[in-house]
Amino acid sequence: MDHLYKNYKRRIILCVMAVLIVILVIINAVVYSTLKRLMENQFQLAGQSTAVAVASIISEDLDAYRNFLATKDTSSEYYLRMRSYFNEILRTSSIRFIYTTNRIDEQHIEIILDSEPTDSKYYSVPGSIEAMNETARKVFRTKLPTELRPTRSVFGHLLGGYAPILDEHSDLIGMVGVDIDYGEVLSVVQQLFIALTTIFILLLLFIYMLLSKVSHYLLEPMLKDKLTGAYNKRYFESMLQKSIDTALIAEQELSVLMLDLDHFKNINDTYGHIFGDIVLGKTAGWIKEILRKDDFFVRYGGEEFIILFFNIDSSIAMKLAERIRKTIESRNIYNTDHHTNISMTISIGIASLRKRNISALELVKEADKALYKAKTTRNAVATFLDYQDE
Repeated sequence: MDHLYKNYKRRIILCVMAVLIVILVIINAVVYSTLKRLMENQFQLAGQSTAVAVASIISEDLDAYRNFLATKDTSSEYYLRMRSYFNEILRTSSIRFIYTTNRIDEQHIEIILDSEPTDSKYYSVPGSIEAMNETARKVFRTKLPTELRPTRSVFGHLLGGYAPILDEHSDLIGMVGVDIDYGEVLSVVQQLFIALTTIFILLLLFIYMLLSKVSHYLLEPMLKDKLTGAYNKRYFESMLQKSIDTALIAEQELSVLMLDLDHFKNINDTYGHIFGDIVLGKTAGWIKEILRKDDFFVRYGGEEFIILFFNIDSSIAMKLAERIRKTIESRNIYNTDHHTNISMTISIGIASLRKRNISALELVKEADKALYKAKTTRNAVATFLDYQDE
């Protein structure tokens, strides 16, 4: 059953890898989204702060601003001075656009002062103008500074902030908008995301190779009985049905042997449980000497064992069972405390698949009934067919 053990090991590794992939994907996504949001918050705060500062400068000379608002004279000294002021801010920062707006109605705004020429196509880009209008309406409604949510346009990834322009009576007469292109920073964050993804992929490959090499040592204690080296009952029950299904598909035989040491309770009562464990370990070793590499040897409980023979019918299984019985019968174990050799016998029950569509539980029950038949005389081998013939 070496192939079944390998399949089981492969499924365990794949399950572990799937869990690790989910964890690493979540970590990567959280790191990326957190860094991205932190960067956006910093730029939005910078944009909002700049907008408040510009609004304060404009509020210091409201008459000039109102005059420009009425004339829209782009050759005026005030317009040129403000354009120069705006461009100086652009030159020394990552800000892309500075402008003031005036509300036409509830749905529309117009650009008044602008760091770009007034015929700039930026304000006609679908999506950008909607985002700007939405933020502008919020400022017009609340008279409070607010941030401009991230917006993608032909000029890149823009975000920033808006601030109201208030007159001496705290009435709103306009608004300052500041847009920052954070595309370069976003690109750095994306490159970091790619780097982390690459690191995680390499880490996963390393873990997969490591698990492939050490999984045997990790699974052995989980799947095998420490005393006898036989597979444990839980693992046997999990793979027996798969073995039956495989045998039926391949049209091959499969036999289950259930073994029980005769009078083992007397050994424990007479010589103690420590010596009883020695007997179990020795007996298991003698049995494994007879088994093939792919035969499946299980400690089913106490002094009971199970052997699963793949591609072996009941007649061959009977011969192997007799060989095991005779081997146990012919050997003995020396007890140092009592200075005596202790001999053992074993009873074996056999059940075979015989190409029947039978469940794992039913097949084990048949082997158990055959064992019951063998235990009537002890030191014997019986098949389930023998049990039925009675």
